[in-house]
Amino acid sequence: MSRASLPDTICYEFPLECPNCAAVSGMPYKASTLEGGVAVDVRCKDCQHEWRCLLQSSAAVLTPKRDRRKTPRDSASAKKRLTRRKS
Repeated sequence: MSRASLPDTICYEFPLECPNCAAVSGMPYKASTLEGGVAVDVRCKDCQHEWRCLLQSSAAVLTPKRDRRKTPRDSASAKKRLTRRKS
């Protein structure tokens, strides 16, 4: 599935223009999630100026996956593993 077929997807392209030297060489080096989107720390490769961008994100991108570790393993597969280890 391509990005063009996802109408609610918001895309951001890097590098960004540096507000200090106006060079188009700002690349993200750290990102963290917030309630309203994503906070991205950006650094200019030319002048080493750092700034933070707050990017909106669609809800589908930040939907957490189900934690499969909480699901107990069935006893049949556990017995198979135990019998293999003994022999």
